[in-house]
Amino acid sequence: WRFGDRIAEEANMWLAEIGTRLRLRGNPGINSFITTLDEPHAILTRTNAGALLSVMKMLDADRKVAMVGGGTALSRLAEAAASLQEGKGTSHPELYVFPDWAAVQEYSHEESGKDLRTFVGLIDKHGPATVIAATNALVPESRADTVVSTAHSSKGRQWLTVQVGDDFSAPKRDEDIPRTEAMVNYVAITRAQHELDRGSLAWIDDYRERRSVLN
Repeated sequence: WRFGDRIAEEANMWLAEIGTRLRLRGNPGINSFITTLDEPHAILTRTNAGALLSVMKMLDADRKVAMVGGGTALSRLAEAAASLQEGKGTSHPELYVFPDWAAVQEYSHEESGKDLRTFVGLIDKHGPATVIAATNALVPESRADTVVSTAHSSKGRQWLTVQVGDDFSAPKRDEDIPRTEAMVNYVAITRAQHELDRGSLAWIDDYRERRSVLN
């Protein structure tokens, strides 16, 4: 057992949303807390763009930051964005269908383009060069104050303190949580051993309270 009762309780809320009868009990030898963290050992995000946003925030706070899997993929995506801004097009597999950056911006506002929304916002606010510089500033995990990862890439790993990033979104008011999303969210909150900052997954409390009233 990697965590104590309080994080186990949080995990069980997500297991209920997944639809499994499995429930967890905390390690009686570990005290776990739900709290707010300014300097977490790890930040877990839903998307790579969300991970990059967290990297930039930690760099601004003078933290040494590592990213699971490295920053090469995001650097190449930023280079592709720069090419589109210059009207040159790109062969990048995620952006090659767009004739220019304006088309990417427009697509990001659609429901099908929501996974690009954070990345587009980063590029529009900071520019490709700043994003590339952030990926170049990454250090190996052995030297990092904070490790940033997507929830998917964090499977099988654990940290003493974990903060959930800013890019997990609540379902619309009359919608259920998709099972696949609940599974990703479960992974994110169960990587912490001692302290968990739920970040953009704290909405689960209001969601479950609303559902209990309706039922």
